[in-house]
Amino acid sequence: MESDLVKKIGLGSVQFGLPYGINNSSGQVMPNQVAHILSYGASIGIEVIDTASAYGRSEEVLGNILARQSHSFKIISKIAPNTSNIRSALQASLQKLQIPRLYGFMFHRIEDVQTNPSLEGELRVLKKEGHVEKIGFSLYYPDDIKYLLDHNISFDLIQVPYSVLDRRFETWFPQLRALGVEVHIRSVFLQGLFFRGEEHLPSLFDTIRPILQRIRQNCQTYQVPLTQALLFFALMNKDIDRVIVGVDSLDNLKENTHFLKLNQVPSVSLINQIFEGIACEDEQILLPFNWKL
Repeated sequence: MESDLVKKIGLGSVQFGLPYGINNSSGQVMPNQVAHILSYGASIGIEVIDTASAYGRSEEVLGNILARQSHSFKIISKIAPNTSNIRSALQASLQKLQIPRLYGFMFHRIEDVQTNPSLEGELRVLKKEGHVEKIGFSLYYPDDIKYLLDHNISFDLIQVPYSVLDRRFETWFPQLRALGVEVHIRSVFLQGLFFRGEEHLPSLFDTIRPILQRIRQNCQTYQVPLTQALLFFALMNKDIDRVIVGVDSLDNLKENTHFLKLNQVPSVSLINQIFEGIACEDEQILLPFNWKL
């Protein structure tokens, strides 16, 4: 069970190329620290790294490090918004990453395909040629999935936000799995919002202060660390293939994964008790790009 749970975790790499996250006080992760993170991740069984051309120098940093290490990861990258030449974008990502092919290549914005449907065909050609194993989309709204299915658009891989607050996509997961789509989720910690001290929360989050307080209180009551509860909430969902977790240090990664020992894994019923009745539907809060801080 331990190894299965670890394999469901994927490393998010935005912090490797940008100073990212509402609770990030240390800035962009330095390359030497990234090297330690990747080595440790490989040693515990993590298989997937998620990156994007829009993540600053993330692809370049990863490429320089992985070229010197013997670790083999499944690497997923994303096509930058407003890209008109998919083949050139792929070649640029492969060159920076210093690898011959990608495990996954996704559109960072569905709007690019909606305005230029031929781009989806270009991506399918790259898959057919063997440059990419799986193609897909990074999405923000449940209606985006309906659009893809209604328009018979091909995709093998999907990445969406999901957390104890954000359950908007939850009802889609079983159907996607039944269609053979690999489901990846992100934002399980909402950029670290759950760990932000009450005194440091901007007024934007006033409406969910009681919810955040209740989550912390429940974790204390049931004696389950907050990080563990939030992460296991996603890991226990059988219709989720990967939980993409961003880290800003080696210690952060160790903290996020140390509980994956058999005697430290909480029961599903306990996690359900902690988060029973907790959710949020306000997309101004659920989608960090809406945060005007």
